[in-house]
Amino acid sequence: MNVVVHSATAEAFGIAASDAVKAWESTPAILDGKPVAYGPVLQVFPFGLPY
Repeated sequence: MNVVVHSATAEAFGIAASDAVKAWESTPAILDGKPVAYGPVLQVFPFGLPY
C-alpha cells in the first residue's frame, strides 16, 4: 500500500497517521465475482488537544 502524507501540523502526526494507515487491512469490492479496482483514497486524520 502506498501511503503519502500531504501535510501535517507536526512531522510526528504525519508519521503516526502513515503508520496507522499502513496497518489497515481491507478486502476489495467484488462485482460479478471479480475484484473491482478503485482510485486513490483520501483519509483525513484531525489531531488536536482536548479542551
